[in-house]
Amino acid sequence: MGAAVPSAYQARLGDAGYACYLVLATLVAPAMIEMGVLPMAAHLFVLYFGIISNVTPPVALAAYTASGIAQCNPSKCGFTAFKLALKGFILPFVFEYNHVLLGQGGFLSIVWAFLSACVGTDCPACTIQGYTFSGKPGRLFRIMIGGGALLCIWRGILTDVIGAAICLAAHLTAKQTVDVLPGPGGRAADGT
Repeated sequence: MGAAVPSAYQARLGDAGYACYLVLATLVAPAMIEMGVLPMAAHLFVLYFGIISNVTPPVALAAYTASGIAQCNPSKCGFTAFKLALKGFILPFVFEYNHVLLGQGGFLSIVWAFLSACVGTDCPACTIQGYTFSGKPGRLFRIMIGGGALLCIWRGILTDVIGAAICLAAHLTAKQTVDVLPGPGGRAADGT
């Protein structure tokens, strides 16, 4: 798996999604399947890591195109896209180590794994960006949310429950400060 990540990421930097997948599905996925990875997990792994090169530096074609549309600094836009895409680096490993997400298991176990994966992949975005649903939590609460998210990613009902409880407690008890974003003309959106 360690060799599959750089080869999947760099083999087809900047290609369109279908071309990237076709190349990686013929070069990298068979090697992963021979190492014992499930075929569906191997194909999802190379798909995610091949596509993520479009939003992460040094290529970041989608991010650089967006910076041209937004008329902002391409490097800043590329690194912001990288920060937002970090949870995309976690998801392929979640597919690999939790086969229930691939539909292998009972209905309730699939629903439980899906909800746990949603918490486990969305909360790191709160940790990295420093924003939750209603504002900006402090550093301690960001660390708590990140730790709870890691527990939700780890396979097991006990770790899922503990991780979700930590994330929920951090969200509910954090002192939230809501920033008023400036609207057009530099004035606050609420008219003040």
